[in-house]
Amino acid sequence: TVTVMAGRAFEEHVAVDTPGACVAFAFEVSGGANAVFSIEHRTASHATSLALLPASSYSEHSGEVLLPGRGVTVLTWHNPSGWLFSSDIEIS
Repeated sequence: TVTVMAGRAFEEHVAVDTPGACVAFAFEVSGGANAVFSIEHRTASHATSLALLPASSYSEHSGEVLLPGRGVTVLTWHNPSGWLFSSDIEIS
């Protein structure tokens, strides 16, 4: 379980050494809250990046993404709660 404080983000970096690799993911946000989730792939040279799953709000989500080549894939969860309505989210 990961706790993401209000207004903060958590990133999971996955090194991709094999072309055609796949990353699978599944998460649930506790307490009926939502997290903004996205997946981005950065080439090995970090010269370019590609949004594999554009940022969108979810309370839970699962799936698989085929990776376009070597590099680093970044899964990002963002807690959009502001300081006025601050609430942490838990991702498992």
